[in-house]
Amino acid sequence: MSPINIAIVGVGKIVRDQHLPALAKNADYRLIAAASRHGTVDGIDNFKSIEAMIDAVPAVEAVSLCMPPQYRYEAARTALAAGKHVFLEKPPGATLSEVADLEALAEEKGVSLFASWHSRYAPAVEAAKAFLASAAISQRPDHLEGRCPPLASEPGVDLGSRGGSASSTRASMHSRS
Repeated sequence: MSPINIAIVGVGKIVRDQHLPALAKNADYRLIAAASRHGTVDGIDNFKSIEAMIDAVPAVEAVSLCMPPQYRYEAARTALAAGKHVFLEKPPGATLSEVADLEALAEEKGVSLFASWHSRYAPAVEAAKAFLASAAISQRPDHLEGRCPPLASEPGVDLGSRGGSASSTRASMHSRS
């Protein structure tokens, strides 16, 4: 199978520290272009906008959007409308409706829309998650005093024993409004 021709949009520190090394190590991808207002990548075609890149390099099959969140939606729509697969850094959109719109466009065009975080496997992530989870539990005064049921993520929690069904909870919430 030939490698996927990929382009990066938004060339900054994260691209240089994370994306470029990851792409260089993976034979499944071939970086062929980049678009960025301020940065460039040596050895490939560089453009000032995603539109210019897509027009000039039709061989791009997928784009990795590495720009700040406020610019991702329009760039993602541009790439999806052109039939390109799209990788989004987190957060994938400023609103849930933006993400739903992108999802619908990807489905319509028959391409992939994927969101992730460049540092999800960094060595400190698991330790930080464990620390924050234990700190969140120990910081809850009502939990310490035994007046609050355990968090859903705690071992041995039976969510069905919390009293009432989801529909009765919704009904009681509506009756309070």
